[in-house]
This record gives sequence, structure tokens and C-alpha cells, in this order.
Amino acid sequence: MRLKLLIALLKEVRMSNSLLTKVISNPHVFTHLSIKEQELVMRQAEGSDLLATLGWLFKRLDITENLKPTFPHSKYEAAINVARAHSNFIQWEIGTLQEIFKNDNKPLILLKGAAYTIAGLPNGLGRLYSDIDLLVHKAELNESELLLKRALWVDKSTDEYDQMYYRKWMHEIPPLTHVKRKSVLDVHHAILPETCKHRPEPHKLFDEVVPVANMENVFVLSPTDMVLHSMTHLFYEGEFNHGLRDLFDLDMLIKHFSAKDAKFWPKLIARGQELNLQRPLYYGIRYTKRILNTPVPDEIETLSMNSQPRLIFLMDRLFDKALMPNHPSCNNGLSGIAKWLLYVRSHYLRMPIRLLIPHLFRKAWKTHFSNQTAA
Repeated sequence: MRLKLLIALLKEVRMSNSLLTKVISNPHVFTHLSIKEQELVMRQAEGSDLLATLGWLFKRLDITENLKPTFPHSKYEAAINVARAHSNFIQWEIGTLQEIFKNDNKPLILLKGAAYTIAGLPNGLGRLYSDIDLLVHKAELNESELLLKRALWVDKSTDEYDQMYYRKWMHEIPPLTHVKRKSVLDVHHAILPETCKHRPEPHKLFDEVVPVANMENVFVLSPTDMVLHSMTHLFYEGEFNHGLRDLFDLDMLIKHFSAKDAKFWPKLIARGQELNLQRPLYYGIRYTKRILNTPVPDEIETLSMNSQPRLIFLMDRLFDKALMPNHPSCNNGLSGIAKWLLYVRSHYLRMPIRLLIPHLFRKAWKTHFSNQTAA
């Protein structure tokens, strides 16, 4: 069955963009949609964790002022209020972490969503959070974990294999959960696993971190490194439930940093080569442009990772499916197989075959066993 779906996927002509991708590419399109189409955009945005972000875009451009009285303003306002509560809590939590790390003379380096919010970047608006991502030196990893445990952040994982998987092979320790607040920390010492052959040297990232204005001892990655990390996270992780949101993060980061720095693009290309991240850089440029029409200079758009048109043909069909909104109107049997193949691909990129095969078998067995127990 999967083979038939794969053949169908390879033969399929590229699917047209969803309504949501058209709207976030050009929000003014929304005013020309019917009420039924606007409702579909809302449902697609909800499934993709982009409803509050869309609401902020509409507010910023005064789009909702010109919409019909039947437009569900309250839905967007409610989503914005929830996102605002998330943002307030995350900022408060970062403040507590700032004190913990400052008292121990360690820098607090934030990644991903927490970094976007605390640095005041446009993609921090409307964001929902499931965790906070930190970056620490590997040599200080044990000490940092002990420091956090004293502040009631604990590792709840009791599975011996999971402990070994994280601590021996991965670029992070098992997630830490606060005993009282139940908030979650992901503590990284690199942006790709130890087992990944394209893994950049972590010290190169630490050397370029940028202090956050008005926040003592708090840092984020440099603009080029932040974009490269976002690309690497999306195109190496293999989880696409929030794929479109992550792609939109890239779109907004690229627009923001390229507008502020005329040399952003050559710096990004050079840094991608220096960090050995040409593959995610290529895909990040290709699919933000392809799906969201992100403005890319002509000389950058011609950038080619390799001369393998068959590979690019396949990847286009996989990512065109996987990066659609997480909603039934955009999903079919081909979407599932595309995400499954990209999930396997992500593990292949990050782990050698001798580790990959037993790991995937074990995950499949655990999933099957969990489903059987639930039934």
C-alpha cells in the first residue's frame, strides 16, 4: 500500500498552495475571499498554530476593519489573548532562568521561540509555547543540569534507552519539567546530534551570540545563525505538525534581517558554508520562496546544493505535502506518506545506519505497544 502511495506521490503534479499559505504570503488577499473561504483559512490556521499570528498580521495591516460584520473577530481576538498570556508567562519564566544563571555566572542563551519573543522579533507575536529552549556549553552541561534541578526542574524520563539516546547520541538532554509550574525546558549543547556528520562545531555558534537589549546576561544567536538554526530545525527534525508555522518563522526572520542589513544574504551564504549547513540552507531558501513567495535575490535563488534534479524533484513533492497546513482540507493519503518518508530521512541524516535501524524499530514497537494498551 505504501509503495502505491509513493508511486502516486512521485507522479503527482505539485499541489496548489492552500488558502492559508496564500493569505500569509499576501494578507490583503483575505479581504477578497468569501465568508466560507475565510472560515476555512481560520480552521487551517488553527490546525497550524497560526491563528493568533494571523490575527496580529490583520491588526497590523488594518485588514479586519474592512471585513464584513459576519467576520468572526472574536475568534482572532481570543487567539491573540491566549498567545499574549503565553508570551507573558514565557517572559516571566525567562526572568527566573536569568536569575538562576546570573547567580552562577553562566550566560543564558535562548533558542527558537523563546529567543524570538525575548528579542522582540516579529515572529514572536502570536506564538504559542510548549517549552523553552536553551543552549549551554557541553563542558558545563552536567553543572547546568544540576543548577536547574536545584531550582526544581527535573528529568522525568525513567527509560534507560531514552536516557542513553539523549545523553550519548543527541544534542540535548532529556526535557526538564518544573515540579510546580509544569513548564518544560529543552537544554541543548549543539544544534545537531553528536552522530550527525554535518554537525557544525558548537563553539562557532557560542562565539557569535548576541546580547539581548535591557536583559543582563541573556543572549540569542546572531541573525545568520538564528536563521540557519531555524532552517536546520525544520529540515532535519522530521516533525511537521507545525511545519508551516516553522516555515513562516523563516519567512519573517528572512524579511526582518534582510531589511535591516543590506549584506544579510552574502553573510548567510558564507555562514552556511562555514557551519557546514548548506543542505538546510538550500532547502530553507527554496521552500520559503516556493511556498510563501519569500523575496529572495536572483543571485541567491540560483544557489544550488547539487546537480541532482531527480532528488530535487522528489524533495519538492515531499515538502510540498509536508509543509501544507495541518488540516483535513490540505491532507490526504499522500500527505501521510510524505511526512513518514521525511521522518525516516531526518533520522538517516542524524544517525548512522547501525544506530538508525534498531532505533526506528524500537520506536515503532513502542508506538504499537502504546496503541494496543490504549485500545
